[in-house]
Amino acid sequence: MTGPLYTLLLLLVVASLLSGCAVLSPGKRSMMALKNRTAVPVAADVDARVTLDAFLQPGDDRRRWSEMRAAAVDGYVVAVSVARVELANGLLPNRRDVHIEMAMRADAPARERVIVEVTPPMREAARQRGVDWSSEALERDFAGKWCRIEGWLLFDSDHEDEAENTNPGGVNNWRATAWEIHPVTAIAVVTKEDSRGARVDTFDYSGVMSSPLPQLTAAAALAPGAPERFTGNVQVATVTEAPPGPALSVYEVFFAPGARTVWHEHQGEQILVGLTGTCLVQLQGEAARRLKPGQAVRIAAGIRHWHGAAAGEPASHLGLNESLPTAWLDAVADADYAHALQHAVDPS
Repeated sequence: MTGPLYTLLLLLVVASLLSGCAVLSPGKRSMMALKNRTAVPVAADVDARVTLDAFLQPGDDRRRWSEMRAAAVDGYVVAVSVARVELANGLLPNRRDVHIEMAMRADAPARERVIVEVTPPMREAARQRGVDWSSEALERDFAGKWCRIEGWLLFDSDHEDEAENTNPGGVNNWRATAWEIHPVTAIAVVTKEDSRGARVDTFDYSGVMSSPLPQLTAAAALAPGAPERFTGNVQVATVTEAPPGPALSVYEVFFAPGARTVWHEHQGEQILVGLTGTCLVQLQGEAARRLKPGQAVRIAAGIRHWHGAAAGEPASHLGLNESLPTAWLDAVADADYAHALQHAVDPS
């Protein structure tokens, strides 16, 4: 069939689909609405457990995350391409999504890549801010670079048979997971050293220690933690404090149950070593990590974070800081602390 009759029939089919007739299931209509979200997520929407590495973890992940949450993910942008026409965009050739393929390394195969998508509504919102999110600009500005990409989580069920997590070993698999960031709401270039996936190293020394590190307070007097730096009952012993410069200051910090620092950033590196109890360490945008005696975490310069004790027991850690200034910021709200405690993970 060709000519005007075919065109009329095609228009009728499209109109029927777009009107939400029975041809579309409620699930499909819901997914179309989610793809076309225009709200920008706030901090409370972000699921700190979602990282590129977490996306890539094998296993059936259909229920791993929530589509009502957002994510901020760091990774290497392997490729940028224009997607095919789809119903969510009205089947219009000039209103197509842009696929951004993220991975842990430049040579990652397709089965180890995560897809994030810039939609026409978010492209228009960027244009109104004076930002070019065309496919050409996105490829020019972000392809071949480490980037932080933020937006809403979406499980695109249309691709679950083409994803390694839900169709292991499928010959036509071209992605790691059907989960996406879709739509993307923010993109920024970061260096690999600044990327949350690469800038924090966690070590477990407990396996080579016959006992936890000894208490050091016999050589250092305890003093109450400054209220602008801590929440709750905190005692600090300055073991050694070097003059400004490329030197090291060492502190032993005791936290009452639930006590913690405020959010802060160090201009130099910091290493925390668990001494007693269970400490919590949280970097902004990530799940809190439990820090137990004999375990240590290294935090790179300029990373916003906090640390303290888990609820129910006191805890202490050793802090080794480069002797450079620290920016003390806002307090960790009780609700945020409770959320961090509930979702804390063990060091990996």
